[in-house]
Amino acid sequence: MITLQEALIAARSQASRKGRGPRPKLDWEGVIRTFFGCHNQHETARLLGMSQGRVSAILRSCGIHLGRGKREPIHHLPEEEMAAAYRAGAPTSELGRRYGVDAEVIRKRLHKLGVARRERGSYERRGSDNPQWKGGTKETMHYHRRQAYEVAAICVGQPLPRGTIIHHCDEDPKNNQPCNLLLFENQSAHGSFHQLLLERQLTDPGVDAILLALENGARRLPPPPNPIVLPPDTEAPGRRRKRRLPASARRRTARGQFVPDPQPAPPG
Repeated sequence: MITLQEALIAARSQASRKGRGPRPKLDWEGVIRTFFGCHNQHETARLLGMSQGRVSAILRSCGIHLGRGKREPIHHLPEEEMAAAYRAGAPTSELGRRYGVDAEVIRKRLHKLGVARRERGSYERRGSDNPQWKGGTKETMHYHRRQAYEVAAICVGQPLPRGTIIHHCDEDPKNNQPCNLLLFENQSAHGSFHQLLLERQLTDPGVDAILLALENGARRLPPPPNPIVLPPDTEAPGRRRKRRLPASARRRTARGQFVPDPQPAPPG
């Protein structure tokens, strides 16, 4: 940082040079002394009745470098230990809790150290190692979901209230037997149950999911008035492709209706 005497010498030199820098009629020495008294550009501009931009131009012309500059970090962290833990697979959120800082502080410090950032989600358990693994297949479940609501409506005796969520005890959406279905009042209760189940499974893989669901707002279906026989193979029916009309039949009238091609007159 330049000293006050050096800044005053530079101010006298700059003020004597016409046509260079800010206007020479300004009191450069007064600007320098005021700035060194408060160390704030805005306060200096307010006290002298000039703009902050002009104060900044005078200070820079006198060799006073503005801005924060290089400063010591606020958080003193064990950088080598932190980088080694991150490379070993620890997420930034866990490192933040360990050292008592925000995860963004950890991320910026690792970036400053030149530690390569992992891909998003690379530390999560994937495939069959994840507790929410469902076999790795993805199918259209609209047919089975609709069938589950119809089975529940038959057991209850009326359509389910709007927002009711059906939970399958064995996590198989194709198994819509009444004994396999539980009802939650809304998606909030259903989601809270799954989050609680996931936390319990991390510590106790043998937790009873059905009992946990019943303790957290789920209820069983009443027995149906008559036995419900579901098809042995409840595969979703194939989708029908819409028949595309020929180009001549796609012409529209002024009212937007399709009109067929004019038929030729019979030979007469």
